[in-house]
This record gives sequence, structure tokens and C-alpha cells, in this order.
Amino acid sequence: MKYLHLNFAERLEEDSRNKRDFYNLSLQKQYEILKRRISDKKRIDNFETFIERCFHH
Repeated sequence: MKYLHLNFAERLEEDSRNKRDFYNLSLQKQYEILKRRISDKKRIDNFETFIERCFHH
């Protein structure tokens, strides 16, 4: 079985200064942008809960 390790601590609140990074916004900022695009009925207002629901199996 293969696993994907995601390190959320590294770019949780701070933007990347490396312009070569695919995503240079912090995870918090990316979540805020995504949250606006999700309907009120399905929106998860808490970032930690959002991450848990996305990756918990």
C-alpha cells in the first residue's frame, strides 16, 4: 500500500518565498479562497475540521 505524506506545518500560516513552488500561498490563505467558492450548505468554516474531513479515512 502506498502512502502520501503531507507536511502541513511548513506552510500553514506563512507564504513561501520560493517563486518556484507550485503553491506559494500559505495553506490558510488557500483555504480561505476555496471556502468562498463552496456553497453555504457544504462549507466547513474551520480549517482544521476541513483538513480532517479531507484526509481522514
